Amino acid sequence: MTKEKKVSLTIDNRKVEAKANVTILQAAKDNNIYIPSLCALEHLPSYGACRLCVVEVDGLRGFPTSCTTPVEDGMVIRTDTAEVRTLRQEVLKLLLSEHPASCLFCEEQKDCKQFQGTIRKVGVTTGCRYCPNDDRCELQQITEKVGLTETSYPVYYRNFPVEKEDPFYDRDYNLCILCGRCVRVCNDIRLNGTLSFKQRGKLTTIGPAFARTHLEAGCEFCGACVAVCPTGALAAKTSKWYGKPEGTVASTCPYCPIGCTLDLKVKGVEVVDVSADYDSPTDHGLICAKGRFAIPEYVLSPERLAAPTILKPEGYDNIPWEGALDEAAARLKAAGPKGAFIVISPQLSNEDLYVAQRFARETIGTEAIFSSVIFDLGADIRSFLDLVVLSDPIDTIDAAQGILAIGLDTTYGFTPLGIAAKKAAKRGATLVTVNEDECNLDILSEEVFLSEEAKWPAIIDSFIKALSGNGSGKKKEAGGVFFKKGDRNVVLLGPDAVFSRRRKEIFERV
Repeated sequence: MTKEKKVSLTIDNRKVEAKANVTILQAAKDNNIYIPSLCALEHLPSYGACRLCVVEVDGLRGFPTSCTTPVEDGMVIRTDTAEVRTLRQEVLKLLLSEHPASCLFCEEQKDCKQFQGTIRKVGVTTGCRYCPNDDRCELQQITEKVGLTETSYPVYYRNFPVEKEDPFYDRDYNLCILCGRCVRVCNDIRLNGTLSFKQRGKLTTIGPAFARTHLEAGCEFCGACVAVCPTGALAAKTSKWYGKPEGTVASTCPYCPIGCTLDLKVKGVEVVDVSADYDSPTDHGLICAKGRFAIPEYVLSPERLAAPTILKPEGYDNIPWEGALDEAAARLKAAGPKGAFIVISPQLSNEDLYVAQRFARETIGTEAIFSSVIFDLGADIRSFLDLVVLSDPIDTIDAAQGILAIGLDTTYGFTPLGIAAKKAAKRGATLVTVNEDECNLDILSEEVFLSEEAKWPAIIDSFIKALSGNGSGKKKEAGGVFFKKGDRNVVLLGPDAVFSRRRKEIFERV
């Protein structure tokens, strides 16, 4: 294993070591030295927009931004001189001149917190107590850290209307500080390109270009922009009024087979919000709209069963847990191993599925345990499972030279697959899509086959013939001309292909 190269430098009269090629900001963070910043984010490329992270470096003119300046061996850095503190305070004052900031400097700010549960719900943010991100706002934290107690600039309220028309989050650009995090995460990490800077000067805001709606611009409502926003400009509808969560619980998303890692934000016994884990080896934080927004609404839904039910002649009736367990045990015992049939939800985690099969085989003594997906696949379940056994990890797409996506639309689900395919296409891999309707992968595809699912097996045949050297050589007649035999080619089967009426033929050909 190659040893990671390190450099030695001095930060605030402390001799420290840092990884070579990291920025001064990251080096300081790794050594527990605080430098304020509002635009920098660990998983995003350096940007240098907010100018709060300025430092002094021996041998460099002026005050370079620590988030864009790489470390060098022997570098001497000062992060907290009088000049640096003054410059940061002036930059922060300018930011706050276009941000509702009265609460930040109010002498009564701590006393009025007891009323925040009511005043925060007015829907118009004119101060911290009215903001859905109160107590979580990075602007609040930095104002306190840099010691700013007043502002000398006149406050300009931009009076943008709050955008509430989209389903999952509200956008109040009166709170936006134009740090660019949302634009960069949308473009650089999600590879979607929905957001950009609009207008100029005091009218500058963020959103889709050319006056399009988010839907028209192809927004996938993944919520990545909401997660990185340092203020309350972007706020999830499901969680904005709950206030600061009390804790975080790691979990797994149940909505698709990928099993993305989720951090569930809890308050009391309720799940109030969800965030992604960018260090997850499974999905790298690339969760979809369902994983990001659906879980709080699902688990808190008033329509969800709150107690076990039992089927009686007159219909379903609630039953206490103790009685339900006793009743189930008695009926399973009476049925015996040959009379028991267990059906489990495909949305359960692997751990739950494992426990369920142990219960069926070891306690009841039956092999008759099935996922409800069997009712959708029927006799084709064996062919499907054979494909599952042969499937490769998602990371295989990273090195693919050809990608054939059949019946796959990753707009609102399976996003790690979609983003991996987009990355591969951007670096030069050939991407071909086969669908009945347009999908989000089409924009980067070499060729798009839009046809009814009855023709999908024939399209796959054309690829097989071309790869074997028997194709016609025409694009539309032989899609396989896009791929070369011996290349690292990958086939992605989406739900529309797996549950297609022609799935048996598709499975056989793949």
